[in-house]
Amino acid sequence: MPIVLMICVFLVLCLLYGMYTSARSVVRGAGRIRSHVSPAHPPAAVLPVPEACTQAYRLHTAHQYCIDELRAVFALYQSGALTKEEFEQTKRHLLSNMTVRT
Repeated sequence: MPIVLMICVFLVLCLLYGMYTSARSVVRGAGRIRSHVSPAHPPAAVLPVPEACTQAYRLHTAHQYCIDELRAVFALYQSGALTKEEFEQTKRHLLSNMTVRT
């Protein structure tokens, strides 16, 4: 009987030690995340973004949207949901939108 009691005490101590070390890991990980999210020393000056960069980003986003739409339409065409004519018409429309925005 005393051996069973010692085994139970040992298991409880192992369980408590595991909980303690996992809590320490969580606190340490949260500290690392906090240090990346809000740095201790913010940048001294934030440079303004040039207008050309902003326009290029908008253009890239618009083109990426058209490309994603084209991929989705092509997947529909491959699955048989669209005919070749419907696919070609939609493709021409999406590609014309890309060239108009440039």
